[in-house]
Amino acid sequence: MPKDSTKKTISDKIILLENKIKELEKVNSKLQKAYDKSRHRSIKIFGKQVDARKAKNFYEFETELLRQTNQALEGKNTELKKANAKARRRTIDLFGKHIDLKKAKKQIEIQNNELEKKSHQINDSLNYAKLIQEATLPKKNFIKKILPNSFIFFQPRDIVSGDFYWLEKIGNLIFVAAVDCTGHGVPGAFMSMIGTTLLNEIVVENKTYDTAQILTKLNLGVIHSLNQKIDSDFIQNDGMDITICCINKEKQSMDISCAGHTCYVINNNKLSTIRGDIFPIGDIFPNRPKPKYSRHSIKIEKEATIYMFSDGYQDQFGGEKNEKFLSNNFKKLLWENHKLKPEKQYDILETEFNKWKGSNQQIDDILVIGINI
Repeated sequence: MPKDSTKKTISDKIILLENKIKELEKVNSKLQKAYDKSRHRSIKIFGKQVDARKAKNFYEFETELLRQTNQALEGKNTELKKANAKARRRTIDLFGKHIDLKKAKKQIEIQNNELEKKSHQINDSLNYAKLIQEATLPKKNFIKKILPNSFIFFQPRDIVSGDFYWLEKIGNLIFVAAVDCTGHGVPGAFMSMIGTTLLNEIVVENKTYDTAQILTKLNLGVIHSLNQKIDSDFIQNDGMDITICCINKEKQSMDISCAGHTCYVINNNKLSTIRGDIFPIGDIFPNRPKPKYSRHSIKIEKEATIYMFSDGYQDQFGGEKNEKFLSNNFKKLLWENHKLKPEKQYDILETEFNKWKGSNQQIDDILVIGINI
C-alpha cells in the first residue's frame, strides 16, 4: 500500500477515535451530570427521610404529651367536679347551720332574758337577806358607846357573810365574839343567824357568863339545831370557829375562850398568842371525845389590846408571788400599828389588804376586831 494511503488511514482512525473520545466524554459528562443529579436527589430524599423521621417522632411525642395533658385535665376536671359537689353540700350544710344558729341565737336570747330576770330576783333576795343579817349585827353607835376605842374590819366575800360579830353588855360585863361559820355566802349566812340566836339565848336569856361554858352550850345548840347525831346515816360537820371575850372593866380583867381560833393580846406592851381548843363548834365525829373548852383569864395592866379575827385576811392570796398573806405578816401588821387610833388601824388594814390582794378575787369573808381596853 502506498505510504500516503497508509498515513490517511491512520489519520482517519485517529480522527474517528478522537470523535469517539469526544462522544464518550459527552456521554461521560451526561452520566456525571445524571450521577450528580441522582446523588443530589438521593441526598435530598435522605434529608427528607431524616426530617420525616424527626417529624414522626415529634408528632408521636406531641401526641403522647397531648394525651397525658388531656388525661391530667380530665383528672383535674373530675377533682373540680368533686370539689364543686363538696362545696355545694357544704354550702347547703352551712345554710342549714346558719338557720339553726339563728334559732339557737334566738333561744339563747330568750334564756339570757330569763337568767337576767332570775339573777335580778336572786340579787334582790340576797340584798334583802343582807339587810336582815345586818339587822342582827350590833349597831355602830352601840359599839362606839360600849367600846369607844375599837374597830371592826368586816368585809364579806359575797353579798351576805358567813363571818359575823356579836356584842352584848350585861351589868359590868361586856361580851364580844368574832365568829367564822362553815362556808360563806348564803350557807354561811344561815349559820350566822343560828349562831347569833344561840348566843343571845345562852348569854342574855340563860345568863351563862363563863366563856368556856358559853362555847360548850353553843356547841350543843348547833348540834341540836342542825340535827347532827352520831347514829345518823349522814354525818354533818357544819358549824363555826369562834373567839369570845368577856371584859370586866371593874376588875380590869378579861376572859377569853376560842374554838378553832387564835387571838392576840397586847398587855403591858407585850404580845401574847392565845391558841384556842381544836374542837370547832358543831363539829361531830363518832370517834372524837366530848369537846372541852378552855378559859384564859388575863389581868389588864394599865391598858390592853385584844385582836379577834377569822382566817380570811391571813389566807388571802396576793403579792408578787401570789401566795397567802399568812399569820406572821398579819401579827406583825397588828403589832406595828396597835398604838394608833382605831380608825387609823382600820384604814391601814383595809389599804394593806387591797394592796396585797391586787387583781385577785377575795377568797373568803374577812373579820378583824380590835379593842383597846
